[in-house]
Formats: sequence, structure tokens, C-alpha cells
Amino acid sequence: MKKTIYLFLFIISTTTQVNAQCWTKVAAGSVHTLAIKSDGTLWAWGNNAFGQLGDGTTTNRTTPVQVGTDNNWSSVYASTGSFSLALKSNGTLWAWGQNWFGQLGNGTATNSNVPVQVGADNDWLIISPGNEYVLALKADHTLWAWGVNNFAQLGNGSYVNSLNPEQIGTDNDWTLADASFETSMALKANGSIWAWGNNFNGVFGNGTNGTSSNVPIEVSATNDWSTFSISSHVMARKNDGTLWAWGYNNAGQLGDGTTTDKLSPVQIGTATDWDTVIAGGSFTLALKNDHTLWHWGNNTFGQYGNGTWFPESQVPLQNPMYTDWETISVNDATAFGIRTGSALWGWGAGTFGNIGNGTTASSNTPAQISCTLALPITWLFINATMQNNGAAIKWASATEINTTAFEIEHSTDGHNFSKVGTVAAAGNSNTDKPYFFLHGNPAAGINYYRIKQLDADGRFSFSAVVKLKQDVSSVSIWPNPASNYIKITLPQLPNKAVLSIYNQQGQTVIQQSLPANTLQPSINITQLTAGFYTAQIVSPNGTTAFKFIKQ
Repeated sequence: MKKTIYLFLFIISTTTQVNAQCWTKVAAGSVHTLAIKSDGTLWAWGNNAFGQLGDGTTTNRTTPVQVGTDNNWSSVYASTGSFSLALKSNGTLWAWGQNWFGQLGNGTATNSNVPVQVGADNDWLIISPGNEYVLALKADHTLWAWGVNNFAQLGNGSYVNSLNPEQIGTDNDWTLADASFETSMALKANGSIWAWGNNFNGVFGNGTNGTSSNVPIEVSATNDWSTFSISSHVMARKNDGTLWAWGYNNAGQLGDGTTTDKLSPVQIGTATDWDTVIAGGSFTLALKNDHTLWHWGNNTFGQYGNGTWFPESQVPLQNPMYTDWETISVNDATAFGIRTGSALWGWGAGTFGNIGNGTTASSNTPAQISCTLALPITWLFINATMQNNGAAIKWASATEINTTAFEIEHSTDGHNFSKVGTVAAAGNSNTDKPYFFLHGNPAAGINYYRIKQLDADGRFSFSAVVKLKQDVSSVSIWPNPASNYIKITLPQLPNKAVLSIYNQQGQTVIQQSLPANTLQPSINITQLTAGFYTAQIVSPNGTTAFKFIKQ
């Protein structure tokens, strides 16, 4: 597992030039898009009605906007619906956007416009969001699902929605899972394909039409499948590199030269060099081993990317524009591809700005999505020093464009930040502008601060993070060792502070609230047995812990 090292800078000067070809991952949703840059940061654009972009707003974006400031994202997954998921390099799973049916997997049905963690597990491996539900594999190759279940697409033997991930069966040999609108499909290590949910138009591929299942059933006659992709139709590759298809075929998306639905797999041509194949909405895109791009089926929105809207093709056609594609992503009528050199390109339907090229127009040719965005501010510096028992935060800008305010954010761990104040901005300026904020309640020990710049159009950017250590020499427990009482000396005690005392086994033996603004609370410990203890004070500004001995 890749490890991420965080570097906290005390001084920042002019902005750094970003490589224009920096994209490593992309995920196309129906109306929004997610992507990861080479620095591990997460970006999003397109429709944002349910907060599926994760930027803390519900404002649509026609160009990429950064999602938070974390730089340890490893994979992204944009749904057919209006929600998003992403994996971090530490194996944790995060979700955001619409959550009407529990598709965020966090035990609620409440939408979120920022990423929220799915449980506490850190062994997620493969994720596939459907319309309003999710399929996932863990590192042990077990299968999990959550969200809407009206067509038994979760495969748990019921039709009841699930707000949390639940394991499907007990098998631990799953290698791939793919969710669509109402149908789920998965591949096992032995090369067999399994399906469950709605079997409309023969999408199971087992020779039946409309015979659904609420548990996974094996649908392939052979066990030589290596990969597949499901929408309303299925495209699959065998171990010998041949391409096969079945299901809905109204626009020739199966590629077999007809518009007739297929209830069982049919081979597409005779080529044996297929690499990646993705079933979109009534069309298909695929890559061959030589990095050429191929397309067939519906082309109403220019999803072929070959400069045409019509005619459509019922057999695979090569895109003549480029021959160096590394990865592709497809959903409904929008497509993306990353070419050699990490350049990202998008085409097809762009109604919600989901192509990311600054417009809401569809494009029948690939449009490059730049990594270099015009920054609304040029930071000169940010620093933090102790001043009159408070944290004095100073920063300055060299230029500001359309800036409305600065929010000062504080953290005690360098990761989870909360707002502690707001300072009005100059707005538009080409001269150096200094700013100041005094945080009157820093935590004992290490404090982290950053400045969030707010744009008038809803966008934002962050300064670097600065670190400040408050001298804790005046923070103590006495007497130590103690017999009947301990006194805790603090420089300042905020509201809502809670004292917990733990024994050596980690059990809570005392817990009580501490009066606001009390500098020297006295705690009765006569009921404790002799031994070593830890006293912990938790407040809105952080956590402070001390060791002491009870005689």
C-alpha cells in the first residue's frame, strides 16, 4: 500500500506552475465527472444538484474544481445517479452526493456535499456505483452491496434497501463487480459470470428474458471470461482476447451488425486483441492492445468522438484521431480518455458542463481538459505565532480576483479542519494586501492553521498549512502521585470540555464535564485503586492528555 507523506510549509511565495498533462484517473458519471491528478488531489465538474461534486456546494461547474485538500486519493467512481465514491491510498472508502436510498453507505439517508467515510474499514479494493446503489469488493475478494434494492440489485435475497455495506453470500473468490441501473453482475476467479437483479432485455445472458433473481446466479455457459462491462447491454472479453455481447441492442450497441436484442453471448467480429471495453448508454467504446479507440452504437451526442453525429455504426469502427489511448471511461452519453503523457480528453454530451472544457455544449471531437486553471489569488505568505495566549495568524496576497472573504480553519491533527473565523477580503487587487486574525483559544500542544479563500462565484482555494506549538509547560496535574484529589492547571479551559480518566486497560473509570473557564479544576479520585492512569480533556479545540499515579 502506498504511503503518503504530508509536508507542512511555513512560508509560501508565488504559485507553482502545474504540468498541463497531469491526470491519472477519470470517472464519467451520467451528468458529472471525477478525476485525480498526479499529485493525488481530487477534482470534479458537471452537475452538482445533490452535492455530487463534493466541493461543499450545490453549484454546477463547467471546469474542474478541487475537492478538499487531501492528496492521497487513488481511485474515483462517478455513478449513473447523482452520487460519487473514491478510494484513498490507505484503503478507506469515501462517498458524497445524493443519499435518498443509503447509497453513501454511512448508515443514513442524508445527502452530503463533502466526502464522508463509508464505515471504518480500510480494505476496499474495487468499487462500482450503479444508479442508486453500490457493489464493492474487499481485499479478501468478498462481495458487498448497499443502497436501493427495489429490483433485488443488492443480491442479498431481499428487496429491502440497505444503508450500510452488507456482505453478499460468503464466497471470497470474486474478482470484478459492475453495477448498472437495476442489474448487477460479477466475475469469479474461475472465469464464471454471475448476475442478479432485473433481467430486462436478456441482460443476464442466460437465454432468458425477464426472469430476475434476488441472489447471484451463474449465467455463463463457459468459465473463460476475463472481464466485462454492464449497462442495459453487456460487453465481455474472453481469455483468448475475443469480444462478446448480449442484452439490449436498439442502436446496434452490441456491435454484431444488427439491432436485435441477444439473450445469450454472441461474438463480435473475429479480432483477438481487445483490451478494455465499456458499455455506455446505447453505445460502446473499446480499446485494443495497440491503444487504438473503437466505437459503435448510438452517436446522437457525438459520443464516438470522431467528428461526426451521424451515421451510427452497428459494428466496431476505429476512431482515426489518436492512437495512443491509455484508459477510457464511459457513462450514458459522455466519454473520457487519458492519452500517453497523462493528457485528459472528453467528448459527447456536455449539457451540465460534465465535459469540463468550460461550456455546456456537446462535443463530437475530444476536448482537452487542462490541468492549469486561473488561480483567484496569489499567496505571498502565511504564518502563525503565539500572541497574548492566542494564535496570531498573518497572511498576505499579491493579487486577488473576485475574492469575497477568507475563512480561518484550525486543526489539532493536520487533517480535520474546522472554521474558527472569517476576515473580509479586498475583492480585486493587484497590490500586496496583508491580513490578520487572532485565534484566542488554541489547543495545548500542536495547532495547524490554513486559510480558505472564497470566490464570489462559489469557488474556493486553500493556502498552505502552518504549524504552531503552544507551550504546554504550564499545563500540569498535581500532586503526582496523588491520593485523594488531583488538580489540573490549564492556561485556558473552553466551553464543553469533558474530562475522562482511563485505567491501564483503557477502561473509563471517571468521566465528568468541567465548568467553563475554570483554570484549576479539582477532581476526586478517592474511589480509584492504586496504579497508573491517563486523564484526557476533550474540548472543541482539541484533546489534551496527562499521565498520573494514584497512591
